[in-house]
Amino acid sequence: MNAQNPYWCGDGMCVLRVPGIRGQHTNGGCRCIPLRMTPNERVRLREGIRWLAERLSKTDSLLDEGHAIVNDHLGASYGEWLSRVEDNDG
Repeated sequence: MNAQNPYWCGDGMCVLRVPGIRGQHTNGGCRCIPLRMTPNERVRLREGIRWLAERLSKTDSLLDEGHAIVNDHLGASYGEWLSRVEDNDG
């Protein structure tokens, strides 16, 4: 499920837009990081960044849980394969 960030401005190029969610493509552009921000705009931006960070943390936790499940089912062979993959990435 792909939850929409309630803090985005609605523009198609919004910096707080969740990938896969379409926004409007108007001439106005993203209004989330204006050059001059009011205190309320700064609060909104911080809340949006925290929202995204929280989602990322949950995703990382789910990936870790998935790796643990796969390791439990496949044993050392998966760990050896993952090690080889990670070695080739660097």
